[in-house]
Amino acid sequence: MERYQDWSIKQSEPQSEWISKAENRIKHCQLVIVLLGEKTHNANGVTIEIELARRNDIPVVQFQQEGTKFLTIEGLRFFNWSHNNLEYVLKKIA
Repeated sequence: MERYQDWSIKQSEPQSEWISKAENRIKHCQLVIVLLGEKTHNANGVTIEIELARRNDIPVVQFQQEGTKFLTIEGLRFFNWSHNNLEYVLKKIA
């Protein structure tokens, strides 16, 4: 069994079904990682996923590629993307 898995929902769903599926998947995670992009801080789906993780006591962190200047999401620990930082997060937070 793989230690790390991508459980993102790959197809479009009506919002109520998507939220239910997302929460079910998030409940089985040890950590949720938000990869920051240009519009991530305003993305409704990301906001819902963070809310679901918090509701289920799953830690959430955010990563962005070093040298980029995307807006971060308030209240989440922030890390620049590197293997060392990812390893740290997986060992210490997850």
